[in-house]
Amino acid sequence: MAIFTKSDQQTDYSSNITTIAAGSHVSGQIDIECELHIDGEVDAEIHSTGTVKIGHSGRVNSDLKAKSLIIAGKFCGNADCDSI
Repeated sequence: MAIFTKSDQQTDYSSNITTIAAGSHVSGQIDIECELHIDGEVDAEIHSTGTVKIGHSGRVNSDLKAKSLIIAGKFCGNADCDSI
């Protein structure tokens, strides 16, 4: 039997990482409050309060707004970031 408790603490998203794996394709819009690692293909506008990393096999074809951007793959779009 599990015991569930209600917590008033807010979740700290800064230590979480969301990954879009190789072979995946995402389109639309992504709004995210944690780190985003992209190894797949993204044709979605990205809004992130954290760091966005585009891996070697990652491809992003859209505009992006994030705290920082690290590019090892391919990026085609406009970037609004504190650091690239």
